[in-house]
Amino acid sequence: STRDTDSANLRLGWQPSKAQAFGVSYRYLDGKRGSYPEQGGGPRFSQNDALDHSDYTQEILAADWGAQWSSQWRSTVTGSRFEQDEHYRSPGIAPYLEVPPNAADTDFTRDQLRWVNTLQLAPALEANVGAEYRHEDGKSVGYLEFFGARMPTDFELDRDTRSLFADVSATPLADLLLHTSLRFDDPEDFDSETSAQAGAKYTVGGGVTLAANWGEAYKLPSFFALGHALVGNPDLQPEQGESWDLGASWQASDALVLGATGFENDFRDLVDFDNETFRNVNRKRVQTSGVELQADWQALPALSLRSQATYTDIDVKNENTVLTGRPQWTASVVAQWQIAARWDTALDYLYGGQQWAASRHTGEQVTEELDDYHRVDWVLHYQLAPAWLLALSVDNVLDEQYETAVGFDAPSRAFRVGVTFSN
Repeated sequence: STRDTDSANLRLGWQPSKAQAFGVSYRYLDGKRGSYPEQGGGPRFSQNDALDHSDYTQEILAADWGAQWSSQWRSTVTGSRFEQDEHYRSPGIAPYLEVPPNAADTDFTRDQLRWVNTLQLAPALEANVGAEYRHEDGKSVGYLEFFGARMPTDFELDRDTRSLFADVSATPLADLLLHTSLRFDDPEDFDSETSAQAGAKYTVGGGVTLAANWGEAYKLPSFFALGHALVGNPDLQPEQGESWDLGASWQASDALVLGATGFENDFRDLVDFDNETFRNVNRKRVQTSGVELQADWQALPALSLRSQATYTDIDVKNENTVLTGRPQWTASVVAQWQIAARWDTALDYLYGGQQWAASRHTGEQVTEELDDYHRVDWVLHYQLAPAWLLALSVDNVLDEQYETAVGFDAPSRAFRVGVTFSN
């Protein structure tokens, strides 16, 4: 697989007075990429070496205005436009019965306007109240090719979403933080939805801090998930979810912090790709639960270690299926060492557990469990001058051989050199 990108960024700011500020930003990116078709078996199992190809451009233009009307009231208005054009061509997956050759030229635009007011209601009470309008417009012109005949796959979708939101943060006690929020979304062609969140954080003493959070979530299906002729499903419903977590952290010493968090998420109508039907579907109910562990240790003034591990149990209720690409266990350890005044280095270890993956390189859908893996990356920095930083990196130092998709071997050991100038 290959990818080439070029990008440019511009940011301008103007502060006509102490109470007001204006900003304008622009980002441009264009690129092209090529790779074996998804679920096509990759370099090891594909029946031919024909690749997917894509050329794309992205542009983001944004403007913001902020005003401090008083010591208790600040207002911010932000407007933005995102545009993406993509030209995509795929040879399909042999023998082409389920995934024939296909192509699409897509244009997507999203305009967004947001107004937020921050109110200091009392010394220990702050609120944010605002509104948001979002317009999305997508168009795709393409085809599927069956035995030399092309079937059009054109679609065009647009929708408006209007939202209102408010959140309140309070510190009734020096060691207690409370937070709650409420959001109302009114999307076109879907039912309106109100979601809420609440959380608390309390320092009990002895370096121990407790935290609890509960929240609801709501997400619309993408235009691609709704309209694509091969995998799209116009009957998709928005995703909804409810989650909670309970956590504790302990400042064992000035150099050591330990933390643990238990969590549970209950998703309804989760949008997922169904390998058997080769289309996007709603999973009626998916429940995930698990625990996150974290440890930060300043072993020496010049040496620090950060580690984390996450265990996630996924249960798709009342359906005989598995969710792909989601390992039960992940873990990492990052060591940072300030070798000398101008030299520093970092070593990054990553563990990825076993995960399910699907492929169609045999002509029919096959799901298998991929092996776990251990990966180590390393970087060395040298501060050549106050404005110049040199970097040497080695990716996959141990040359670990592993897959995150069937037939797609992870990149082997690679060396990179970088130069950064900042002024």
